[in-house]
Amino acid sequence: MLQQLVLLVWIAGTSHVTEAQYHPLPVVGGTFFENSVSLKPVYLVAWNDKLPPKLNTTVIPLNYIIRMRPILQNDIAPSEVTITVESVTNGSCNTIVLNQKDLNIFHDRVTVTNLQTGKNMSIVIPGVSTEAKNESCLNKLPASGKYLYTISLEESFQLGDQMQIFIPYEVAVSDNNQVGLFKPTNLWPYHAKSVFPCFDDPSLKATFNIIIGRLDGQYRSISNMEIGKTEPDMDHEGWVWDHYEETVKMSPYLVCMIVSDFHNETILINNGTLSVSTWAPKHDIEQGRTSFGTRTVEKTLQYYEKKFKMNFPLRKLDAAVVQPFSSTAMENFGLVTYSPHYFYWAPGTNTERDKRRVADMITHEATHQWFGNVVTCANWEDMWLNEGFAQYLQFWAMNETIPEFEPAQAFVNDITQLAMKLDQTSNGYTLKMPGRYDSQLVYRKGASMLKMMEGFLTIEVLEAGVIDVYLQKMKWKSVTPEDFFEAIQETVEMHNKTHLLPHETSIKDIMLGWTLTSRFPLVRVNTIDQHTIQISQEKFNTPAIEYDDDDKGSWWIPIKIVSGNDLSHTENIWLPKNVSTLNYTSSNIDTTKLLMVNPDATGYYRVLYDEKLLSLIAKQLRDNHTEISSSSRSQLLDDYFNLALANYTSIETALELTRYLEKESSSNVWTAILHHLNPILNIFTQNKGALEAFKNYFLPRLEGALTIIGVRQLEGQRGINVTLRAQLLDMACQLDMPACVEYANELMSHLEADPQVNPFPLDIGGTLFCAAVAASSDEKMFDLIRHKYLGRAGSDSGSSMQIEITTALACTKNTSNIKWLLTSHKDLGDSYHSILHRLATNPAANSLIHELANGLSSYWSESGNQTELQEFIDTNERLVDSMMPFFKSAIQNTQSTMKWWKTFGNKIHKWLAVH
Repeated sequence: MLQQLVLLVWIAGTSHVTEAQYHPLPVVGGTFFENSVSLKPVYLVAWNDKLPPKLNTTVIPLNYIIRMRPILQNDIAPSEVTITVESVTNGSCNTIVLNQKDLNIFHDRVTVTNLQTGKNMSIVIPGVSTEAKNESCLNKLPASGKYLYTISLEESFQLGDQMQIFIPYEVAVSDNNQVGLFKPTNLWPYHAKSVFPCFDDPSLKATFNIIIGRLDGQYRSISNMEIGKTEPDMDHEGWVWDHYEETVKMSPYLVCMIVSDFHNETILINNGTLSVSTWAPKHDIEQGRTSFGTRTVEKTLQYYEKKFKMNFPLRKLDAAVVQPFSSTAMENFGLVTYSPHYFYWAPGTNTERDKRRVADMITHEATHQWFGNVVTCANWEDMWLNEGFAQYLQFWAMNETIPEFEPAQAFVNDITQLAMKLDQTSNGYTLKMPGRYDSQLVYRKGASMLKMMEGFLTIEVLEAGVIDVYLQKMKWKSVTPEDFFEAIQETVEMHNKTHLLPHETSIKDIMLGWTLTSRFPLVRVNTIDQHTIQISQEKFNTPAIEYDDDDKGSWWIPIKIVSGNDLSHTENIWLPKNVSTLNYTSSNIDTTKLLMVNPDATGYYRVLYDEKLLSLIAKQLRDNHTEISSSSRSQLLDDYFNLALANYTSIETALELTRYLEKESSSNVWTAILHHLNPILNIFTQNKGALEAFKNYFLPRLEGALTIIGVRQLEGQRGINVTLRAQLLDMACQLDMPACVEYANELMSHLEADPQVNPFPLDIGGTLFCAAVAASSDEKMFDLIRHKYLGRAGSDSGSSMQIEITTALACTKNTSNIKWLLTSHKDLGDSYHSILHRLATNPAANSLIHELANGLSSYWSESGNQTELQEFIDTNERLVDSMMPFFKSAIQNTQSTMKWWKTFGNKIHKWLAVH
């Protein structure tokens, strides 16, 4: 879940794209289908610029009745909301405070009815004032805050009194995204206030009755529930009112309403009692773009109903594919909205990596239907209770829906390692941050906490705690971290597993330290004697960052140890909080043999071994790396490259661990190491000697791995080996691997023979096109790609390979071709920026890019050329605009790059040259 789309109205016209402020997983693959939505979006979206103070209420909402009729030609939606509330004040009070933002409220028509007497109460002050006539309820009002709507009454209300608040208003809808309702910022939680006056707080759950007006026969409406009835609008000819069934109890941010001309495809499950539908433009459904997504929703929903021992609480779960969409997806109860990039997938059009991304997003949003919607965080500062749970539990579903991608093994890359990367560079962020948070960190660190609990409790105990206790006890409620910790503690005691915890220490004692402390521990492991090791903890710091927080950090750290000949046996101990160093002796420990801490990377910390222990690990990798699990190997490599970058160890020590890689065929290991090698290669492309040393060392290791999984992609292959091959070939082909060039040239020959049939496998097509262009000594292949694909690059985004193919032009080593690319921005169209990025890593283009940069700069240095310079800029505005960021970035990065060479680059070059 990210930013909330509360109401979408689609009408025919031209679309306007708005950038998403953040997506949970990196956008991978190419572009998507040809413009599938020739529609104009009209948004009613609520954003906020910072986390406001929590709304302390004198009343709580029980039910909302929202009636809205968007009049698109006037960009206005006349609306009204009726809210049934109950007093929660301990004494008499006369003031009600709600949230609203940029709504045109008709104050003189606002009414408050006492449901006990049936009489309207006299209103003294309707509006934005926070004055209260009765001082006894002042402590219930926010001290300050924006976007409040206050109603002060003549008479007071007592504890338990029920009232009905009626507020008529208008809300603007706009097709140019310029109104205040559409303001992308870093925080998403408080959106509903921009669509209807409400108590915009996740803890204030209520039921909703939604009524939407629309033109009959022209549009259809969708909302969280099913339509109960449709009746004519007696005041407006041709209009009807869709009355939706009352929702389950839910938070205001989960309300969603859509008016569109979309069509739908539907799958009925559970003997027809539950429907799964996808709503999208008609031609997208007819062309099969939604089929995979719809089936994945179906499979995930059925898996979770069984796994969570709780049926989906609604009779339908809809997916609406919205383009453009300011977010990636949003888990509105019963009506999840997706951007096309995160829902559409079609064989022959999209890659396996695209499929993994789509399944990842769908399982995440489906998880939220239980964890986020049924059980909801009480405060947004504890958002990890929604997002961390969804991020962790989605891997359960992915293991069922896309097992060919080995999701369980990918957790270490997608979650743990990315969380640590974000965490070690964050400045004081924790999982509980009033007023600010790092969204990506909350998602991934929250999931990492659950993974760590799985590690020290066992999956059986954690699963029982999450499903049988936490979900069952807290369903339909709003929760705090303490609620979750208490549920797990109850489970531990119920299953007689208290021995898994430190003596007289609770789950809460352990986990509060992890959620309230920034960053994570570095655990050092040193040899004392054959059966004794010393374990110490300290907060991991990156020297280049000046942290605001001075907390040195101290955690209860679950330490797992494997050692000796039987790596299936695990020693489990705790490094206590406030204990920096601990000596541990066990007959099961043998420091003369392999010893590893944190096997399978379930603990959220990095491990630094002494020289003796690390040498034994390195030897095991070279002798038989499969004795160490792939997740352990992956984390070991990620740890040591990060430890080297933070000056805890040398970069040469990290490189020593890569010497076995020609035997490595696990995707999670290569994903970790390529994450560190790709930036090095990008810099080394600017230095011929360093590039040659990198090639001589790493190419044989890439070739070894590719020999295991196969260089060539066979028809019908899918899943993890396809995506791994694409990763390996991307670097191997860049290093001119002969088998890659041979493969690329063979496919290019087939393409030349029959230009109507593209023989390049979709998943590796861009890489192989690049290899073919780079290997071509003349302009023949360059021109073939240029004339066959370039003309369609800007208009046809139907294939994930399309931009990759045109970007392959930047792989040319032909000087005249490079010159043409640098100066033909009009011909290159939308591909220009991606081509410039690729040229920046092409050694053959270095001198020409420098020449162009120097040529431009010489104009600035001669005053006589000012007129000519201005004419050049006016004539080549797009070229100058596109190139200048590269030049400015290069200047800004010069000092940091020189420092990197001095600190790491020269050492890496020297080490590679002798190995």
